[in-house]
Amino acid sequence: MQTWHIQTRCPQCGAPVSLTETQRVLHCEYCKTRLYLLPKGFQCYLLPPKKHKDEILFIPFWRIKGMSFVCKMPSKIEAKVIDKTTIALDFPLGFTSLGIRPQAINLEFADVKRGIFLSPQLSFKEALQKIKTRSKSNAFRLSHSKMSCNYKQNILAILGNEEHPSVTVIFHSFIGEVWSLIYFPIFIEESRQKIILKDGLSRQNIGDLTLKEWEQFKKKKVSRLPAWQFLPLICPHCGWDIPCDKEAWAVFCPNCNRGWGVLKNKFVPLHYKVAKTEGKDIFYLPFWQIRATASALSLHTYADLIRFANLSKVIKSKHRKIPFYFYIPAFKLNPHQFLNIAKTLTLNQPDYVYFSQPVPNAHPVILPPTEALEAIKLVMADIAVPKRYFFPRLKEIEPKVTQIILLFLPFVKKGIELILANKDINLAIPVNALKWGSFL
Repeated sequence: MQTWHIQTRCPQCGAPVSLTETQRVLHCEYCKTRLYLLPKGFQCYLLPPKKHKDEILFIPFWRIKGMSFVCKMPSKIEAKVIDKTTIALDFPLGFTSLGIRPQAINLEFADVKRGIFLSPQLSFKEALQKIKTRSKSNAFRLSHSKMSCNYKQNILAILGNEEHPSVTVIFHSFIGEVWSLIYFPIFIEESRQKIILKDGLSRQNIGDLTLKEWEQFKKKKVSRLPAWQFLPLICPHCGWDIPCDKEAWAVFCPNCNRGWGVLKNKFVPLHYKVAKTEGKDIFYLPFWQIRATASALSLHTYADLIRFANLSKVIKSKHRKIPFYFYIPAFKLNPHQFLNIAKTLTLNQPDYVYFSQPVPNAHPVILPPTEALEAIKLVMADIAVPKRYFFPRLKEIEPKVTQIILLFLPFVKKGIELILANKDINLAIPVNALKWGSFL
């Protein structure tokens, strides 16, 4: 899986800047400006056309990428990576997917001044149905539920369901997703009583429209597209410059030791803790520690966890005093590894002494807390015993979060693995898993 690249210009000096699709920080090598990127809604990009004299029409394609989790009956959790592009308009093109084009050509931010941009008219459900009819794969099965205005719920309703009458999908979750509109360029040439369509990249003929059809499509033109906002990477408390990874969601001030996350287009204080440990060459990984309750369940203490997960432990009085937390990785991994790590830490409830001070040798916080909340029901389903009784109850369970804290847990590198520095918990993460997670 390759990362897409976007070519743009520095808003300060106008110098060319290259970004990746998951990048949150713009850094200009010329004027040294560093800005935090804030898209309004979903991102809009375009494939730059070749030089031309013809009118350009831009057709929208939805881009969907992330970790997909599906809970099914019989009791099973299916996890996989979704990476698809699909046309978002009922338009007579000879293809419905962009294929490898965005990987081979640098994208640019969409600008309505470049041509005629059409608004997306097809929902995810309708667009993905076109893929299904042309594909021999059973990777997608459409849900017959009504469409919602919420695009995320629409896509969750159709991802990862197999064509099998005995399989019932109980719950969907889509984590760490990248959502964007990619506009594909088409050259427009008038010829007698029809409009000839030419591929804006290869100039090959790809179809035609009648004049009446062309006039109808032009009515779907958009006058504005979602714009970007920028936040200077300066500590809101002390005014110090904040260093951070280009994909980081959370940032930390090295001067006043405060942590900041992004909420509603501004930096907000972030409660974080770092686990104390002895030893050298410690590498810290970020996790969201979440205290959540559900009216249909009793999961408040470690004693409740022992009963819920049927752990081979005798419940003691001290277990009834230990609060129960979910532990969700704040970084991207292979979906199976992501869920396995969350399950292992949640079942073992790691115990450390903590302090609040940024550490230089830590993995950046990639996943915001909103994504971690998507994983709570997944972890519940994975640790529940017996699953055949718990899975049918998933629909009625609505976790209520009462506390969420960012934790940095210590790991020691041994060979090709990172080992959790905790004698009571056996947890190892392949070093390459973090590397490949950056492509999700």
